Amino acid sequence: MALAAMGMRAAPPYPTILPAEDQNPKHTLPEDLARMRRRMALYVQPRADLPGFDGISIGWFATRRGFWEYTPRMDGHQKRRNEESQKWVTARLDEAMAKYKDAGLTKAQRESLWRWMNWRTYSSVLPHAFGYWFADALRIRPGLTLHNTKPTFWLGGWESFPSTAYSNLTHRDAIDYTDYCIPPWGNFRAPAFLAMGNPEGQKTCCAYFTHNWRSEHVATAFGAAGRGLDGFALSFQEDNRQAEALLRLFERFGSWFTALDPLPDVAVYFNDNRNRASVILHDLARMRRPGMVVSPEDVLAGALSKYKVLLLAGLDSFELPKIAEAVRAFEARGGVIIKDDACNADLPGRKLGFAYDKTHVHGGWGLGSPKGEWEFAHLWKNFKETREKFLVEAFARTPGIPVTTPDASVILSPLAGKDSIVCFVLNKTEVPFEIEGRWRQAHVLPRIGELRVDKGWHVHDLLTSKAAPVADTTQGRRVAVDFTRLEGAVYLLTRRKPEAMAIRAERTAPHTLRLTAWLADAGDRPLADPMPFEVALRGPDGATLFHKFAALGPESALDVPVPALSGKARLELCVRDLVIGSTATQAVTPAAPAVVTARAAADLIGGAGPVAAFLSQRKGPVTVVLDEQQDALRPAAERLAALLKKCGRKARVLTWDPADIRPLRLRWHLLKENLDVIEGLKAGPAFAWRVGLQPWVAEKHGFEDPRCGYDEYGPRLRHDADVVLFGAPSDHRALADLKPYLRRVPTDSHPAPGGFFIHYLWSPFRGGCDGLYVGCRDAAGAEAAVACLATVPSSSPAPMPTLKPGTKPVITRGGAPAPLKSMVEGKFGTPVLDIAFSPDGSRLFVTTASYGRSAMGSPTGGIGRGGTSCLWTTPPYGSACGMPTIYIASTADGSTRRRRSRRTTFRGPATAADPSSRPRPAWTAAGRA
Repeated sequence: MALAAMGMRAAPPYPTILPAEDQNPKHTLPEDLARMRRRMALYVQPRADLPGFDGISIGWFATRRGFWEYTPRMDGHQKRRNEESQKWVTARLDEAMAKYKDAGLTKAQRESLWRWMNWRTYSSVLPHAFGYWFADALRIRPGLTLHNTKPTFWLGGWESFPSTAYSNLTHRDAIDYTDYCIPPWGNFRAPAFLAMGNPEGQKTCCAYFTHNWRSEHVATAFGAAGRGLDGFALSFQEDNRQAEALLRLFERFGSWFTALDPLPDVAVYFNDNRNRASVILHDLARMRRPGMVVSPEDVLAGALSKYKVLLLAGLDSFELPKIAEAVRAFEARGGVIIKDDACNADLPGRKLGFAYDKTHVHGGWGLGSPKGEWEFAHLWKNFKETREKFLVEAFARTPGIPVTTPDASVILSPLAGKDSIVCFVLNKTEVPFEIEGRWRQAHVLPRIGELRVDKGWHVHDLLTSKAAPVADTTQGRRVAVDFTRLEGAVYLLTRRKPEAMAIRAERTAPHTLRLTAWLADAGDRPLADPMPFEVALRGPDGATLFHKFAALGPESALDVPVPALSGKARLELCVRDLVIGSTATQAVTPAAPAVVTARAAADLIGGAGPVAAFLSQRKGPVTVVLDEQQDALRPAAERLAALLKKCGRKARVLTWDPADIRPLRLRWHLLKENLDVIEGLKAGPAFAWRVGLQPWVAEKHGFEDPRCGYDEYGPRLRHDADVVLFGAPSDHRALADLKPYLRRVPTDSHPAPGGFFIHYLWSPFRGGCDGLYVGCRDAAGAEAAVACLATVPSSSPAPMPTLKPGTKPVITRGGAPAPLKSMVEGKFGTPVLDIAFSPDGSRLFVTTASYGRSAMGSPTGGIGRGGTSCLWTTPPYGSACGMPTIYIASTADGSTRRRRSRRTTFRGPATAADPSSRPRPAWTAAGRA
């Protein structure tokens, strides 16, 4: 309910029939496509009127070939699908290459072009199938969102090339994990891959596997948000109290973050190696110059114009001469090209000094070595020992960005608008290698970081809701970043200081108010970019009728629904900006109550358009099916058949006998009896009854065993033609089979005697074969329905009410800025496990649940009773599972010693670094808070 209150909607998984079915994708074979089209239509149809139902998630379809990781092969058609898809791919690849037969390409160019077209074509197999799967579902529920989640370490592969792998879907979804569940820099990798080749602007979303540690949550969330991800999920445990605070932070600012794009700085040209691109993205993040991936499609669309640096790696030749021309034009405009030593010497650009070869790029990204160390230790070790010095030298000669840091342990992930930057700052002070265990890489050590900001930029700390103190130093303008309470920070940088706000409300319809709002400088000039606002509409009694956090600007609007109220009641629109804290209120006139009248139009479930198309535009025969007890409805059925014939369709009326229905056993390998039934369905008005079989028989014959097969979702009845049904499930056995998948059925009170409703049916008994269901309780209702159908094509919806001419927008200035609540204080921090004074009362010892340092205070130089300062100590040299064990403690006189707490307040489980199965006491030591 909390998520629903935040405006989130549900996209449940599609119904599966076989075990691990999303690892056996149904594509290419016509019968498979028809079955999936019917399954999705029947799944969506009864949910079409369900509030909050927004889309369908179809699992992990990441490879066309089928993928069996933890189950035996459960689909006897996968081999045949793969063979047919290979023919489909070969034909389209030949067709694509034929266009450039006479283009005069060199051998290297043709090889690069073939590789690019190969990715596009192989990655189109599943999206091509998705277009069939959801052909009916999208008509039933317009605006339905479609989600296919791909593992992030497959993105960029030859069957998961993002430019085409997400076609026919509404979103680009991924899941970030590894075999050891430690995502290697997925916050910077996944958004970059998902955004490449995305001209239609599909929303990008990623689910991250994270452990129950804030250091992982904050780094993942802040890094991904700064790289333009539109939505993400993190895995929490219920006992993590700070997870709610992180959720509320993104509830407050999320719409604003998604209204901005990643700050354009470094573009990484993607050619043929996803692991190489992943290592490069890691390195750029480490260099505080986070990059985005551009595909050949992006370059052809002119995407290079917004970047400062283009990085090429392992490239022999560009795919097309037009791409090479775009790259040279980029360089001519002042863009800097950096190429690694594996690139062709003839390509433009400065040499990097090393090659991203097998020394630096592992072939098994996502497959961690023992203790999950590869993604972390391999990346860090080679970066520090080899790559960093060359990258530092290369980027020293490139134009910088307005915000940076000299601190190698601080990472930036900035978003940008026209005149503003939202910079996410992450603490990546790694736990030293001397501390063993794969959990080390999920933690960081607390520190005070530093930002450097160019002149002319004003800085605001969004989490503390205060202006950030900026110190002018000889090295530049410095902002200190405190990572002792939270592992990240978010800063707003603007060229002009925001000092005021205003709103503009315009009534665009009786029940709609269009709202824009903006921040302005001291001269009352609006800032161009959207900013975060909190919008509320309150009723006469002060109750909140509408509430939303929204990104608003001079060109970014929000439609606020306005209710109808009687009398002289007034509403109040209250808008507060979330940067300086200014609030503007405006009185709103409610919509006038209207007289509610009974609907004069026919009750057409599914709309008049599909019904009209069924009568005259669809092809193929129509079977009007009556049950044996529906003789009274036959005159109406005959009149409907005549109407269909008049409209140009072949129609027939049948009273079916269940004894004539032949069983159709759904075997993997069809026998003659199955083929005879299928031929009968294609040849005429025959009916069959699907009989599901178990998918696997553990014998040597395997899928060829006639006892094994599959099942299908939905009604058992199969009829290979459009149908029309009359009556109710109680008097029609075909309707009784279909009842669970209908949006409406007759009841004792509806429709009334002589009344009816007309329900459009998408693929009820066969994928691609539609139907009409006339819901009625008597012959009079059936006759009235047929008479209504004769007039459907001429029907049109009632016009929407409009406002009177002369409606003018109202502009209101905000009040004086007011303090905003901090999003950090009281919400984030390190839990204290143990606190105690020394026996003489001169020292205070604190143990915290962190890889960070514990605290000690003393009257002579610490935070003891009356002390005002505190001291740092050295990092821990032994730790396990995020709990401090032994620290080197600094005493007041500067000497070092170990100290163990007299009290034991935590007993942890055995871990990789602490193999003992016995509970162990916590350790405390001196340090700085």
